[in-house]
Amino acid sequence: MPPTSPTPQPAQQVERIREILVGRQMQSVERRLDRLESQLQPMPVESAAAAWSRDLESLRQECRDASVTLRDAFDADRLRQQEETQKLARRIESVARSRQDLAEEARQAVDAQLRPGFDRWQRQLFEQLQERETRLVGQLREELERMRVWVREEMSAPAEAERIHLAFEQLAASAREIADRFPSRSS
Repeated sequence: MPPTSPTPQPAQQVERIREILVGRQMQSVERRLDRLESQLQPMPVESAAAAWSRDLESLRQECRDASVTLRDAFDADRLRQQEETQKLARRIESVARSRQDLAEEARQAVDAQLRPGFDRWQRQLFEQLQERETRLVGQLREELERMRVWVREEMSAPAEAERIHLAFEQLAASAREIADRFPSRSS
């Protein structure tokens, strides 16, 4: 299979079509010219120059007519291409809209299928977190109660109470010494 040449630009395509059509028209004009020359008979009234001039004018008119025909064909082809381009653009827009609609429907379907599971998971997670918080608060209260009992037991022992009392007295004395060393501020 021969390799395909790259697609020419629209302007190049138009030029190529013009060359093909003009070439055919020129061949047609040349055939007509040959036929006219073969039928050409000198007329006694008309001079050869006048006949030549008339034939030349006839050829010019045929060229103008062919040019108008070609121009009309090119305009019609350009109009057809514009219409096809507009149809293609409308199809592309339609496909894009339908794909967007399909994507939205798919998103909604997935959302509808997954939402109950996510809601159930969220509810279970919240319940587990509440149970854990309740359990931790209970453990904290138990630990605080044990510490209160321990502090009461420790404070109820006379030797320990005396030692704690002395420690507080020493702390108070140290605080007084520090306060005495700093100059007092007058209000």
